[in-house]
Amino acid sequence: MAVLEQGQVVYIDKVEPNGPLRMASAIGKIMPAHSTALGKAMLAYLPEDEVRHILQTCGMPRRTPNTIADQPNFFEELAAARSRGFAIDNVENEDGIRCVGAPIFDHRGQVAGAISLSGSMRSLTVERIRRSLGPEVREAALRISKALGWTGTVARRDGERR
Repeated sequence: MAVLEQGQVVYIDKVEPNGPLRMASAIGKIMPAHSTALGKAMLAYLPEDEVRHILQTCGMPRRTPNTIADQPNFFEELAAARSRGFAIDNVENEDGIRCVGAPIFDHRGQVAGAISLSGSMRSLTVERIRRSLGPEVREAALRISKALGWTGTVARRDGERR
C-alpha cells in the first residue's frame, strides 16, 4: 500500500512473501511514480497538467530497460490503466519483478493511495494479471475505498465529478 507524496510513491504498508523472493520496496521507502504500478494507478486519476508537472519535476529515469521514459507513451499507459481499473508495472521498476496496482479513493472520490501485488515475472504473467490478478486487486481496492466512504463517484481529472 502506498500514497503519493510530492509526486513520488511512498510505501506505507507491506506484507512480505514467505519464499525467498525479496523486492526493493519497504515501508517508508520512496520510489518514482512513473515506473511503479502503484504510481501509475494514482497518477491515472490526477489532472493531466498535474501529472505533467510531476513528470517534469521528478523526471522519468529508466530503472530497467522496460521503463516507459517518454510522456506520450506514459499518457497512453495511464489511459489504459483508467480503462482497466488497474495499472501494470511490466518489469519497469525492478529487474525480474512485475506488479499490478489499483487506486484507492476517498469519500470525495479522489485518489487517497493505491494497493498492489508484486511477484516474479514468471509467476505474474501479463496474461494472468489481465485475466485474474488485476481484477482481484481492483476489487480489493474498491472494498478499501468503500470503507473510506467512497460512494462510487470518481472525481474527474479536470476536477468535476462523474
